[in-house]
Amino acid sequence: MRQKQMKNSRFSLRVLFGLLCLCSVESVFCQSQQLSFEQWKAKQQQHDQRLKQQPKHTVQLQQRVVQVQPTQPVSYVATHTPQILGEQIKLNINTASQDEIVAKLEGIGRKKAQAVIDYRQQHGHFKRVDDLLQVKGIGQKTLDKNRDKIQINP
Repeated sequence: MRQKQMKNSRFSLRVLFGLLCLCSVESVFCQSQQLSFEQWKAKQQQHDQRLKQQPKHTVQLQQRVVQVQPTQPVSYVATHTPQILGEQIKLNINTASQDEIVAKLEGIGRKKAQAVIDYRQQHGHFKRVDDLLQVKGIGQKTLDKNRDKIQINP
């Protein structure tokens, strides 16, 4: 009976030793997998940083050129160009875009510039610089600061 117990205990020891070896191998394998993932992640982040630093390539689209016959005489276009007085360019308030108004006039942001355009579309072209006082948000002080920067052309 004692021999049988010894065989069983040897068998148990072998099984335990085998399991211990398997666990060790699995542990080493998992650590190498974790290390591989971390290395991959670091390389991916480096690649992303390089992509952010590179200039963006733009796709150039071919545009079809269409000739348009002017509906207004050429002299009309010529009267709408800014006039140069000394070194200052005056803004034609009757043709200026929102961006032009914001860029050239003091104290006027995007909302007030849009209000000027809306007023112009609803009531027609401004006849005098003082007509800008009719636009909501533009007061005497704002007009006085910008009076010499504004011109009125139809």
